[in-house]
Amino acid sequence: MSDKVNILVVDDNPADRTAVQAVLERPEYYIETADSGEAALRCLMQQDFALILLDASMPLMDGFETARCIKQRTKSREIPIIFLTGVLLEQANAFEGYATGAVDYIHKPINSFVLKSKVAVFAELQRGRQELARWNRFLEARVAERTEALRESEERYRSLVEQAVFGICRATLDGKLLLIANSALAAMLGYASADELLAARSAGELFHDPDEHARLAEGLRQSGQVEGFETEWRREDGARVPVRISGRLHVPEMVELIVEDLSKRRSLEEQLRQAQKMESVGRLAGGVAHDFNNLLTVILGYADTILARLEPKDPSYAAAEEVRKAGERAAALTRQLLAFSRKQVLQARVLDLNTLIQEAAKMLRRLIGEDIELITNFDPSLGSVKADPGQIEQILVNLAVNARDAMPGVGKLVIETGNQPGSQVMLTVKDNGTGMDAETQSHLFEPFFTTKEQGRGTGLGLSTVYGIVQQSGGSIAVESAPGLGSTFRIYLPCVDEPVRKAETSIWAPESQRGSETVLVVEDEDMVRKLVCRVLSSYGYQILEAADAHEALRICEGEEGRIQAVVTDMIMPQMTGRDLARELTRLRPGLKVVFMSGYPGGPEPLDEDMVIVQKPFAPETLARKLREAMDAPV
Repeated sequence: MSDKVNILVVDDNPADRTAVQAVLERPEYYIETADSGEAALRCLMQQDFALILLDASMPLMDGFETARCIKQRTKSREIPIIFLTGVLLEQANAFEGYATGAVDYIHKPINSFVLKSKVAVFAELQRGRQELARWNRFLEARVAERTEALRESEERYRSLVEQAVFGICRATLDGKLLLIANSALAAMLGYASADELLAARSAGELFHDPDEHARLAEGLRQSGQVEGFETEWRREDGARVPVRISGRLHVPEMVELIVEDLSKRRSLEEQLRQAQKMESVGRLAGGVAHDFNNLLTVILGYADTILARLEPKDPSYAAAEEVRKAGERAAALTRQLLAFSRKQVLQARVLDLNTLIQEAAKMLRRLIGEDIELITNFDPSLGSVKADPGQIEQILVNLAVNARDAMPGVGKLVIETGNQPGSQVMLTVKDNGTGMDAETQSHLFEPFFTTKEQGRGTGLGLSTVYGIVQQSGGSIAVESAPGLGSTFRIYLPCVDEPVRKAETSIWAPESQRGSETVLVVEDEDMVRKLVCRVLSSYGYQILEAADAHEALRICEGEEGRIQAVVTDMIMPQMTGRDLARELTRLRPGLKVVFMSGYPGGPEPLDEDMVIVQKPFAPETLARKLREAMDAPV
């Protein structure tokens, strides 16, 4: 905007216009001229003027008429008018001039000093108005900036509060009023909106225990702030929700609080405690399994030896058979504990779940009985998984038995397969039985937990399922409610490998015999003696060692004589796996059979390892050794 003062000179006499223009010829003035009232009005439509010098006597439209028109057309702003007149005005005309907007008169002939002086006054006023306008614009801009900054700050604060994952509120210290609350706090307490929460509750009414509110208020009064105050608030439905509160006094008798819902944290802490408890049981199971399975190997091995020598009609036959049955039951319990603790011996291979379930369906139908309908739904495009087929069958059996017991009378058991996002395969087993409440589900996979009548279950079925799934690299989820049945979903990692079919062969007792020299390595004397006795009875030449170092010495001294090694997997000083590596380095082509009560250590088992799981029957050991001896190098 120009800082010049715009002046309009209106006079029908060209000489007067030129004279006025000459007097006011200054850099700070801009002079515009008009020769009539109509011309003056046109100029006003095109430009603003700070001062008008108007001839009072003009033809057609005199100065007074022109002034009235100017005043009418510029109602929003008063433009000062100085009349130029060649005669002395009567008092009435003078008043008329002032009424039309005149601020002064200058008589003709014009005195240049008077003209300059009066114009200078109004020019200075115009500059003051311009400066004031500039300041007003500056102040308006600053106010607008501050207002916008304040609006943005309030918007950021509001957004921060509304989007916070914690509950935020402002309340009176006495708890009588809840002034502000965010959406997170409303959702935490079960309300549809913050407005609904504010209308329903005062701050004090949020506390389940009123004494807790009094204790919080006292802490705020004493220190002005509080951190980590844990208590329980009431949800809209009356349920309790554990919360942790931190806050400060905003102004006297008013507080701002940040409220954290501890429900999920408490749940995770409980899950952690549960996992630690289950891990402790697992470590206990793994710790005793090795020794326990060694004892069971001896018991079952000698029971089988006695039974092989007795006739069924012999009075001692029944006693030996009862010993064997008790040993098998103890072995089954040990296997279940090892499955739960994820320390069982798994011989995984790539398999097709659909085929495995189809093959197991006949057994499952006999297991659940005729009153329960078994339905299978298979995804034809199901991916392959790598797992121990025997353990997957164990999962199906355990879940089917639980489903059967949950469906007194008629029922329906559905087994389904399907691919899942993230390269997973899902196995679903669901029933329409009695279902389970939340409390039962929270203990579902604990060992020895059972809802069955005494004597009907060990409480290891589902803990076994849990352990197998975990050891196979998968996960398990349960959906159930009283009266609505139960659904177990098992997720196993999908593998991009061809399905490996199990090798099947029919063994005749005589085909299990051999004459090769076998080195037996076992640190437990009773087990070692049993293994040596069994293999000797099958025709093998036996060398024995009580530990890995003795086995290495024997192997170095018996050059070319030893064809196979049967070794325990868990031994002091050196594991069976490390021993096998040393022996095969010394004797390439040496055949190795491992005996194991549980794998121990984190190292995974190889698919081509020959393993006999303790406790084992004598013929099982002989067959596994023969398989290893006859396998191609």
